[in-house]
Amino acid sequence: MATKKEVKEEVVEEVAVKPVKKTVTKKVTAEKDETAKKTTTKKTTAKKAEDKVENNEVKTTKKATTKKVPKDKTIQFWGTGRRKKSVARVRIMQGNGKFLINGRDIEEYFGLENLKVVARQPLTLTETTDKFDVYVNIYGGGFTGQSGAIRMGLARALVKFDENLKPALKKAGYLTRDARIKERKKYGLLKARKDQPFVKR
Repeated sequence: MATKKEVKEEVVEEVAVKPVKKTVTKKVTAEKDETAKKTTTKKTTAKKAEDKVENNEVKTTKKATTKKVPKDKTIQFWGTGRRKKSVARVRIMQGNGKFLINGRDIEEYFGLENLKVVARQPLTLTETTDKFDVYVNIYGGGFTGQSGAIRMGLARALVKFDENLKPALKKAGYLTRDARIKERKKYGLLKARKDQPFVKR
């Protein structure tokens, strides 16, 4: 027959063993969860990397298909000129000296020889009259203002073609905007300053 003391010791030993088993199982489950998380994160990162590679391949294929090739491979240089109310957009490219204004030849567009000379002044100064074809779109103002606007736009286009031409063109005044415009009419007068003729009464 076991005494009361021995029974108490056995019970104590059993109670002490049980929580040890629980802690071990908890640790094992925690380790399993961590390994599962690591494997899932590895899988997700691998999938993301594959998706990125696929997306990049799709983008590169789209760019290759949508790439446009310019029809005209000649290099062009642009310049904008203004004078009074005229605005000229001048485009030059290497050619034989053709000069078109709004689709018409300069000889046909300007009637006065003086206006043709003014429009061509940057080319004559830089000695490039036979090296470029000039195409001009112009609107606003009259013929004198348009010729000055073409001169300024042509000079700017030549500077874009070659920076070494800038000092000569600037010294001649072809790159500076002529700010002179018509003065507004005043009330009580016939024009900006012209008054009514004096009549003795």
